[in-house]
Amino acid sequence: MLKKETTILQEINHECLVKCYYIFNDDINFYYAMDFVEGGPLSDLILKYKINDNLIKLFIAEMVLALNYLHKKGIYHRDVKPENILITRSVNIIYLIIIIGSF
Repeated sequence: MLKKETTILQEINHECLVKCYYIFNDDINFYYAMDFVEGGPLSDLILKYKINDNLIKLFIAEMVLALNYLHKKGIYHRDVKPENILITRSVNIIYLIIIIGSF
């Protein structure tokens, strides 16, 4: 199963999705080689700042674009939450996908 999921993750190419280059595992953990996103999860941003309505609309629009792209490829993310959404320092959304076991 890991081989199928790794192939799918490596084929994803969208501006609102983190690019995954390589996945490997040991007896306990999975490890991902992915793009570095300097910023942090949306959950941290929510706790630290009051986010204005226009920024919220931008985040929602970019999440919809990312999810639409995935759905067209038959991929359904089953763990959409602020902790899994990364925001770059320039306040652009990068949607972190963790799909292992989600097909």
